[in-house]
This record gives sequence, structure tokens and C-alpha cells, in this order.
Amino acid sequence: MGESDYKYGRNGKGAFTWLVLTTVLVGALVFLMNRDADGGGSAGQTLVIYCAAGVKKSVEEAAGKFEQETGAKVSLEYSSSGVLANKLKLDKEGGLPRADVYVAADYVYAERARADGLTAESLKVATWKVVLAVKPSGGVVLANCADVLAQKISFVICDPLAGVGKKTKKMLERSGHWAAVDAAKAASFP
Repeated sequence: MGESDYKYGRNGKGAFTWLVLTTVLVGALVFLMNRDADGGGSAGQTLVIYCAAGVKKSVEEAAGKFEQETGAKVSLEYSSSGVLANKLKLDKEGGLPRADVYVAADYVYAERARADGLTAESLKVATWKVVLAVKPSGGVVLANCADVLAQKISFVICDPLAGVGKKTKKMLERSGHWAAVDAAKAASFP
């Protein structure tokens, strides 16, 4: 994991803005199509969104704006992308499709859901990068993963079952650090 492999900094704000705007747009399109199909307005209706926990904050912001603009209620259900994809499958098999929108943290899940006939379409709305972050005031200087392990710093990583966690694990396996990082981590989170 050389220095050229990573770029550190606060780079996610623009991606989250696009995620919020795109989610609002997709939700609005779904609602408008449903409104046109039944001849009614969207007030009083509920838009159900299966949302990956990793993008919760952005989707909540978009949902709030959507509710204000349309008068419709938004119901958000959170879990990992994989769990939500399985929920879509069970909903379909049971004949009770519940979700109007599926927001996966990893595009692979969204594409797979579309290919399996669980969603009508799949749109890539944002991208993300795996980063290593430390408090600026912490006085810790890290150039690579080996530094984290050598300095015995307490750290957490994303759950390997979540989209970003899978990417993290794959990247660390390629660099030969996965086993040591997995053993040294304080915890993992979705």
C-alpha cells in the first residue's frame, strides 16, 4: 500500500450531495409514475425505501426534502445492502412487494437486484473511496497500513459483509495486510 494508492482528505461531500439529489429525483419519478397510473396525487401515499445503513444520513436528508415537496410520507428501512436485497427477493416471492426504492451502498448489489428481476432499473448515483482517517489533533502520522499495525493504534473497520467492507477486505488481502488488520481491529461496523 504505497503512498500513491491513497489520497487523504475530506472528499465525500460532493458525492453525498449527488446521492441526495439523485435519490430525491428517483423517488419523485417513482411517485409521479404511480400518481399518473392511478390518477391521484401523492399526498397521503407512502414511499417505502430500503436503504443501506452506510448511506443513511444522505437518504434521510433527501427523504425529508421529498416529503416537504410532495406531501407524501417516506418510510425508510435500514440494513446492509445484502440483507435488503434478500428482503426484496422474499417480498417478491411472497407476492408482497413493499419497497418502491432500493438504495444499495455498493452498485454491485443494485445491478444484481435488477438482473434478478427484483428492481425495474439500476442507477449509479454516487461512488466512494476507502480511506484511513485519524483526528487531525491526534498527533499521529501514518503513511500506510503497516504504520497503523506497528503503532498499535486502536481502530475500527467496516463489516466485511457490507459493500465498503468487502472492498476494504479485498484491498487489504491484495496488499497482504488483511489477516493482521482483522486480528488487530477493535471492532467492525456496518
